[in-house]
Amino acid sequence: MQTQDTLTSLCEKYCLGKMQEEALPAEGGLLHRMYHVVTDRGAYAVKLLNPDIMKRPAALRNMTTSERIAEAMAAYGQKEDTGFGTSQSGDAIPAVPALKFQGRHVLVLKEDDVPQYALVYPWLEARSLFAPDIGVTHCRRVGRILGLIHHADLQPKEIGELPAKEEEMRPLYDWQGSNRLPGALIMKPCCRICSAGTGRQWTP
Repeated sequence: MQTQDTLTSLCEKYCLGKMQEEALPAEGGLLHRMYHVVTDRGAYAVKLLNPDIMKRPAALRNMTTSERIAEAMAAYGQKEDTGFGTSQSGDAIPAVPALKFQGRHVLVLKEDDVPQYALVYPWLEARSLFAPDIGVTHCRRVGRILGLIHHADLQPKEIGELPAKEEEMRPLYDWQGSNRLPGALIMKPCCRICSAGTGRQWTP
């Protein structure tokens, strides 16, 4: 399956909307492929995960854990009690977790009997900074964010429980059947998509 067909199928199955133009590759990244996808519902950064990497024994578990940590970090500053009220912005960690679909960050499509895993993020207009454009101010910001990450001191209960073994997670992503979504990911006519870290419910 070609990349554009893959992205079109992803948008259809997970109710992201109808693609308005050809998806363009986003720069950066060495292991996976990222695309700028624009639909009639919004703009997304879609990461197609490397199938060879996802064959590794702990890959799916690690990807899921990573996004759960990002989700918890994004929510940290929004609810922290500083003693002078709840911090809403000054101590927020600018993490951008993948969107959740039916409670899951990692999505899957079937491609010629090979599962194609993907992550979908909201598209953010930004640019990367490189030397000599990086200055002391940027370093201070990075240092502050690192301090907040350490101060968050996330515990397992804040991240959520995962099956103890990778092989216990794989059956949750049962991609058998060309027209069937995996287990709990089966979409109903009215899809409910939760935007991670915001608590917003999106009902097409």
